[in-house]
Amino acid sequence: QLTKSAALTLDPTQFTVTNTFPYGSITKLSTDEKNADQFILEADKTTYVYKTAHRPQLMCQLFECIAKKVPDKFKTVGPVRAQRLRKNGSRIDCVICIAPYGLIEMDRSNQVLQEYKWVN
Repeated sequence: QLTKSAALTLDPTQFTVTNTFPYGSITKLSTDEKNADQFILEADKTTYVYKTAHRPQLMCQLFECIAKKVPDKFKTVGPVRAQRLRKNGSRIDCVICIAPYGLIEMDRSNQVLQEYKWVN
């Protein structure tokens, strides 16, 4: 479960909290190459391996929570100048940032226009 300040793991039978990982304490988040349903989370110099059928979505949301709570934790690339192509063929100048959880489209004054998550 993802909260405003931490990721929680729950006992699946009792639904009680078994671990609490404040977003600032998570130092690494990666996929497990051996199993498509597992991911690796490292916090406070301890490595945890978790399994879920929804790994891509969970990792995307977890990266988003970490990036927004602790902006310097994982690097965001940009801004990069770009243009939005509208349905009518017109173009609008904008900038794109590449965040750990997706693309962020902003106007020239750095107001967020749209976020495109890696996994919807």
